[in-house]
Amino acid sequence: MAARKPKPRLSRERIVAAALARLETEGAEALSMRKLAAELGVDPMSIYYHLPDKQALLLAVFDLVLAELPLPDPALPWRDALRAVGRQFHRLAIAHPRVFPLLIASPYGTPREAQVHQALRDLLLRAGFRAEDCARVTQAIYTYAVGVARTAAHGLRLKPFYEPGAPPPPPGPPMTADEVDFSIELMIAGIGAVLERTQGKG
Repeated sequence: MAARKPKPRLSRERIVAAALARLETEGAEALSMRKLAAELGVDPMSIYYHLPDKQALLLAVFDLVLAELPLPDPALPWRDALRAVGRQFHRLAIAHPRVFPLLIASPYGTPREAQVHQALRDLLLRAGFRAEDCARVTQAIYTYAVGVARTAAHGLRLKPFYEPGAPPPPPGPPMTADEVDFSIELMIAGIGAVLERTQGKG
């Protein structure tokens, strides 16, 4: 009789990876500690040992997804670094279409999100932005990049007027790579104009 293989040791990483997979295949409504425990073959209380509640679990999933977003390359000129960040946000939204909207709607930040913000602020300081402007410009970059990425993933179209009883409209066509790049260039042009103005060049 063959020896039974021992179950993989339960860890925070294993729990978060399983939660991410469930979110991506079934959506947020299918995620619960009880269902996750059944999938992992453990008692639900053992999950709480690693993550205190569902909110903590979601934030851990968001951090895992954001780990796929490379930090701006300090060796690149700031415009090229921001282009790369914008394109990576787009790829992230395409890769995780069910998780990305939850991530950007969450009122709570994650450690990786803080790293991204700090890297963007450092990039702007090196580019010559005033320290007092960096937080506002960073927030604008993040908001703009997230908006472009979400639109790219879920379609660019005008919303139809609501009609009672009508079925929900289908998603619009996704943005093309050229449309994403065009939006990123608009963002960079606006940021460049702010920099020129603060340096007295415009």
